[in-house]
Amino acid sequence: MNKDYTHIIELLQRYYAGLLTDSKECEALSDLLNKNPEFKKLLNQSLDENFKDRYSLENKIQKDKALQKFDAYINYHPYNKFKWLRYAASIILPLAIGIALFIQFYANTNNTPTNSNIPAEKHLATLKLANGQTMRLNYQVKSTVIPNIKDSKVTNKAGILSYLDTNQHCSKIQYNTLEVPRSGMFQVILADGSKVYLNAETKLKYPVTFGEKNRKVFLDGEAYFEIAKDSTRPFIVQAKEIDVRVYGTTFNINTHIQNQIQTTLIEGSISITLPTTNEEIMLEPNMMAKYSCQTKDVTVSLVNTRMYTAWKYGEFVFENATLESIMEQLSRWYNVEVFYECEATKQLIFNGIADRFNNIQDVLTLLESTQTVKFNLKGNTITVKKKSTQW
Repeated sequence: MNKDYTHIIELLQRYYAGLLTDSKECEALSDLLNKNPEFKKLLNQSLDENFKDRYSLENKIQKDKALQKFDAYINYHPYNKFKWLRYAASIILPLAIGIALFIQFYANTNNTPTNSNIPAEKHLATLKLANGQTMRLNYQVKSTVIPNIKDSKVTNKAGILSYLDTNQHCSKIQYNTLEVPRSGMFQVILADGSKVYLNAETKLKYPVTFGEKNRKVFLDGEAYFEIAKDSTRPFIVQAKEIDVRVYGTTFNINTHIQNQIQTTLIEGSISITLPTTNEEIMLEPNMMAKYSCQTKDVTVSLVNTRMYTAWKYGEFVFENATLESIMEQLSRWYNVEVFYECEATKQLIFNGIADRFNNIQDVLTLLESTQTVKFNLKGNTITVKKKSTQW
């Protein structure tokens, strides 16, 4: 990489941490930016107060278009410098990740991974059949038939389990269970054509073929659903205590959050049925329902759905996320254990975007760029330390 870019990155990190106080270093940064107009243009765009709106997180990031889609924006505020420096963790990380994307623009022009080119080793799952037999599934280049499923031809190819050739007139409903471990992903196409994408540490129980009245499945974990339309048979997802009723739509359900179930609607319409009152709460696109397993209440709000579905597109997207919630996601995806030297560190707030298929050390390095935390990675264990910073 051009040495100028490396130097610019170092100086910018110091500047946004409030540590660039030497006038010579400030002049050096200005000179370097003037010598590298592309970098300067990118930085100026990120400081534009309308930039975030023009390039929202709804845009899919592609490395070969990183300059145009600089989603890792900088939260710049022209008032009292010392006031916003207190929020350095939420300001510097977007810059660091944006710089990383900028570097990738020059170093690598590959597109962001999609479901079709997820690394083969990430396609991991265990399938439990109705007769109790279990089998491990992984990436198969050629389509292979799953044995011992009566009246059905179930295939596994390229990390996709398909029931499309299932006999739709079976008299008895049989259930299969697909379980994805930590660090894995898998997709299943159900007998009605509905597609379900399972995130790490997720279990889905479903009929080999659906009955005449409804299409009901059972979820524990996180999954993204694309439901085939069928006006005569509603699709129902039982997620722990609640039922999500669907007639043909796209949505995400996450039961990983402690004492909470999140349901995010991307398109179509769904309803949430409460277990205590059987009350149905309708959702419209771009709405999220948060169900409290403690109070049994539901709160509904408008959200940026990209925040809650980015995992399906090979991204981590963090917006006002606590370090604890970020590390929980990393723990499931990279199959690591996380320990904190200081409990207060869990509540640090971050914003940013990272590639899920990067090495975990790359993501930790970006977090460390905030100058607020330090990570010690040994084997499958991460120790989080609070980094003392002099303002």
